[in-house]
Amino acid sequence: MMKAKFNIILLFIFLGIIGSPVKSQINVNAPIILNSTDSSNRLINNVPMPQGPTEILNNKSIQSGSLLWGTPVFTGTDSIHVQLYPNLDVADTGTTIVFKLISLSSGTKISVNGLNYYTIWHPSGRPILPGDLTINQTIILTFSGGRFDLIFPIQVNCPNGYIKVNDEYCIRANEYPTNTFFSAINTCYDQNARLCTWSEFHYACQKGISGLNTMTNNWEWVDDSGNEPQGVRVVGNGGCNQSNLTYSLTTTGVYNTRNFRCCYSLK
Repeated sequence: MMKAKFNIILLFIFLGIIGSPVKSQINVNAPIILNSTDSSNRLINNVPMPQGPTEILNNKSIQSGSLLWGTPVFTGTDSIHVQLYPNLDVADTGTTIVFKLISLSSGTKISVNGLNYYTIWHPSGRPILPGDLTINQTIILTFSGGRFDLIFPIQVNCPNGYIKVNDEYCIRANEYPTNTFFSAINTCYDQNARLCTWSEFHYACQKGISGLNTMTNNWEWVDDSGNEPQGVRVVGNGGCNQSNLTYSLTTTGVYNTRNFRCCYSLK
């Protein structure tokens, strides 16, 4: 026998004598016992996710008092606009909103009920990117003061032009043309990525990933601070194990021009 306790609001439609529908609500606060020997009968079917203030709510949403269901009214190229039920005047820390994404946006912000625009952040500690969300997904966001944090779904996709190395990071398939170390840092930062470390470059190179190009034909900048405090290294010319000069950030060597590629954290 299987027991499941629910605290739900059920909507019933009764037909009056004159044939006009009348709606009534019954609040069930007692346990509902599902005791059929057939598991297919121990189900509550056809209860849709609430999309408005008059629809059935599950126990969790009633108890929390902070779960708001939204309908996207516009998804543009720079932001997502959502109408919430019930209406939200002020976003408090911990407020959780749920909605279904109707189209893709290249932006990283959301506006709820016409309020301020808030940035959406990925759990890895960066603004979301277009590849993090897909059409028709159910999106769950929690307000943490000044921004919304993505709770679900947590995607592990690489940005365009990157190849997944493992569950930790992606690496850019092609190297960038020569530039100084600091310019290389800025280029990666502009993509919400970072300059690869020596160990990341070495691991990806030796793994022989299909589509990863020109890893061993030029010297490339890498961040070597894990091995040398404030260290900068050039690697890859002639083989995956090849490394050459290590510079300090205070030396003029960091202004030499080298190729480079960026890495992108998935976690």
